[in-house]
Amino acid sequence: MLSGRMRRTSPSSRRSSTREYKTWSFFRDWSIASKRAVRSLLLVSTKAVREVTRIALDRSSRSTQALVRILCQKWWGIAPELIEAEPDLPAMLRKSDAALLIGDPALRLALNVERHAERDCGGVLRCSGKSVGFPGIATLYLYDIVEEWRALSGLPAVLAVWAARPEVATPEVVHDFQESLAYGMLQLDAISAEASREMGLPAADLRRYLSENIDYGLDEENLQGLHHFFNLAGELGLIPGVPEIVMARVAGVSERHSELAGGRRR
Repeated sequence: MLSGRMRRTSPSSRRSSTREYKTWSFFRDWSIASKRAVRSLLLVSTKAVREVTRIALDRSSRSTQALVRILCQKWWGIAPELIEAEPDLPAMLRKSDAALLIGDPALRLALNVERHAERDCGGVLRCSGKSVGFPGIATLYLYDIVEEWRALSGLPAVLAVWAARPEVATPEVVHDFQESLAYGMLQLDAISAEASREMGLPAADLRRYLSENIDYGLDEENLQGLHHFFNLAGELGLIPGVPEIVMARVAGVSERHSELAGGRRR
């Protein structure tokens, strides 16, 4: 699957003591982030979000679940019942007003909906349920989780990081990972073509997703977004404490990696 082609650690995916959190070294210039919209993290709702009373949460990502909990309390001003569920959108919407959909199923739906949807005055994507295979639902509302986070915080969302214990994250290991990122960035066309064959989606759409919706760096703006996420998650008791972000030491950075990592994406 496209969303599974890189191994990463979600910011809130490890439950441990505050002390243990602080022992992790983050790999410099590495993340899965999104500056403004991601399209693969969606809240799909049968009504406007501020009217929602029950949300089914795709169980595949704790960090995205945490983002939804933060948005409920800090942005949408709602306190819905939250339940975990398998990522089966029809089943989720039969039992809930809205569903958190993550990864390839969300991206597939986003690409489909974009052909039929319009944005309302609040910028929310809306379409008839019938147009995307839900004839029993009059209107579907699609909220991009990163867009909603940006509206709340004014910052990008860091969705995953690479981190290791300090004794493991040696400069040489970090350098190898950086070189791997640089190589992967040069293979986006091939990755998109392969994913297109597997998913049955246009390679151009997948290439745009990988190059425009996803940001692979950990620049200052992304770090601010990560700090803010940790602070809110700690405040709401979603993590046991706010971790200190410590960067792993780097042995050296290739000229090509510096060029790729420094590039800004939407």
